[in-house]
Amino acid sequence: MRITNPSARTTSGATRRSVIIAVGLVTLILVLFSPFLFRRTTIPLTSHGRVVAVVKRTYAPPWRESEYRVCSGSSNLFSMWGGVFEYPIFLYAFEDGRRFLCIVDDDTAISVFVVDFTGTSATATNLPLWPTDWDTRTYLAGRGTNWVITTNAVVRLPNYQEVQRASCDISGYTERQFRAASLPVWDLSFWRAYWPKKALLSALATNRHSAWPDWQHER
Repeated sequence: MRITNPSARTTSGATRRSVIIAVGLVTLILVLFSPFLFRRTTIPLTSHGRVVAVVKRTYAPPWRESEYRVCSGSSNLFSMWGGVFEYPIFLYAFEDGRRFLCIVDDDTAISVFVVDFTGTSATATNLPLWPTDWDTRTYLAGRGTNWVITTNAVVRLPNYQEVQRASCDISGYTERQFRAASLPVWDLSFWRAYWPKKALLSALATNRHSAWPDWQHER
């Protein structure tokens, strides 16, 4: 006849319950804090296969305003801010590593501007101004400076050639490359939302004539 020890059974059951409770608590903590712990906080900016800068986001909660710092090595080149309804969408680095084309959803427009450390004028070439529509160009011209902070660079509209270059390169990205280069517009770590590539390219259209392009109805 086998003799069982009631106290041993009780201890074993208590141990199993403790393990289950501990695993449950750890799982709950991970679920609650995953939007903060596993957010995508760094996005490399590459040009011709070379990383020229890195975008670094703060660990602010998704529903609060956060800072986006563009760094090269140990230098902070410039910063932008972003919130729930207004945020940077995409940053494109030109091959010189000293000009950055920024695309931002600023609530009233899809703003496109260049942060330029070379001092180049947007009208330095004989190419048409961008955008060619005067009203759209005038409106967008005043938006970029509202976003860029802590920099000694010139913030200006891109010229026609810069828009063409960025648009050509971005259109050639695979979906995986495009997501790797994009800034998440909503990031819960286990789920991220990005702007569609078609919508992004419509903001860079050489014939753009609206502050907010209606890309879903464009041909």
